[in-house]
Amino acid sequence: MRILFFLFTLMGISSQLVAQNWEEEIGFLYTKGEYLMQTNRYDEAVKQLSLVINKNQSYKDALYLRALSKYNLRSYKGVKKDLLLAMDIKGLEGNLVELMGLTEYELGEYDKALKNLGIAEVLSPDNHDVKVVLGQIYQKQGKYSQACHKWSDAFKYGSRKARSLMVKHCDAGVGNATEDDIAYEDEEKDYFGGDRTEKVDSAIRVNTGTRDYTYDEELDEPSSNEEAEPSYEEDNEGGIIEDTDVNEIEIDEDLSLSLYGNGLGNRKILDQPSILILSDISGKVTIKVCVNKGGRIESAVLDEERSTIDKQSLISLALRKSKQFWFAKSNKEQCGLIVFNIKGS
Repeated sequence: MRILFFLFTLMGISSQLVAQNWEEEIGFLYTKGEYLMQTNRYDEAVKQLSLVINKNQSYKDALYLRALSKYNLRSYKGVKKDLLLAMDIKGLEGNLVELMGLTEYELGEYDKALKNLGIAEVLSPDNHDVKVVLGQIYQKQGKYSQACHKWSDAFKYGSRKARSLMVKHCDAGVGNATEDDIAYEDEEKDYFGGDRTEKVDSAIRVNTGTRDYTYDEELDEPSSNEEAEPSYEEDNEGGIIEDTDVNEIEIDEDLSLSLYGNGLGNRKILDQPSILILSDISGKVTIKVCVNKGGRIESAVLDEERSTIDKQSLISLALRKSKQFWFAKSNKEQCGLIVFNIKGS
């Protein structure tokens, strides 16, 4: 009996030693593969990590690291195979989903990439690299508004690449983008946080993407196709009657707006556009706007005397954005000023 007990004890110790040696061996292989990948020796890393995976597929992050090595080698189909195996074992972890989305982007599988990168963005909201690629996908799909929106988010988290993309493709104070590039509002929500087709009130139906409006008959709009010539209260010299009622709107650290003149500062704003300006100069762009009784901007022109910036791209942006404001109804027409106070970076 003592002999049997001794034999069983000896076998147990031997098994523990074998398991320990095996663990040390696979750990050594993994560490070596990790080092090879970190030193950009991706071919060697794939071979080394394959030895680990052949012994134990679920060992640490071996599958992910091998997939990442293959990604750097542009072996995208191999990346997807490794990631699918890793997801079966570990589930939808953020790094796995992100790499899958990036791989699908490289393969031109944009709809799939949007789905996976969208999940990755939810799991890591401050990951600006994901937001940059999402913007690039939207750009390739011709969805310029959404692209600029994503790059704007990425820029807020410190992405220099996002800033370069906005300067190049969006009208952020530089370049020749279309109006769709500039108006990067969320395509699913309007200024009031509801559906784009939600009624602001019984008289107005707002679509903030295309600025289509449907007016109620009570707004005193012309009944014929001909536009009525508006008459506006101005001073004796045909300018703006300035007043002390100023509506100050803080957009971000680089931009604020001042609305005043003829009481315009006291008039309630029902809808205002999203505005993004990146500029290397500071100053003011002042736009003279005339608002009809229904609240619509009938005209917007540059007020050169009250402006200190003459850069055409900034002036064009300010003019377009000014026309997108919508005010509450009033018993009179008003001409006032919208001043874009720009702080250069």
